[in-house]
Amino acid sequence: MKNKENILEFIESAVKKQPKLNLKPNKGGHHRIINTGWYGSLWIVKTATNGFRVETTGTVGTSLNPEIRNFLGRENERESVKGYKIWFVENPSDVEKIIGIYGKL
Repeated sequence: MKNKENILEFIESAVKKQPKLNLKPNKGGHHRIINTGWYGSLWIVKTATNGFRVETTGTVGTSLNPEIRNFLGRENERESVKGYKIWFVENPSDVEKIIGIYGKL
């Protein structure tokens, strides 16, 4: 999954499985997933290595962060300069699971 188009297709496919979610792709590689009526977003970014950076903002983070923490554990959790939670995820199926959790909230 090295190609940017393949990454976008992978994320689009995962988001399409969740009727409440919408994808706002960005040419810079920062893919924003929103849930109508919520303040904040789930951001997915392909890292320079083979993984992804998953970031939550606003009330999305308040609801989704505990779920991600339960799923991935604290060892992958970091805090951004702006104070948002970030997780580094290597497995694309884990990213898909996180999108699924978000879609069910």
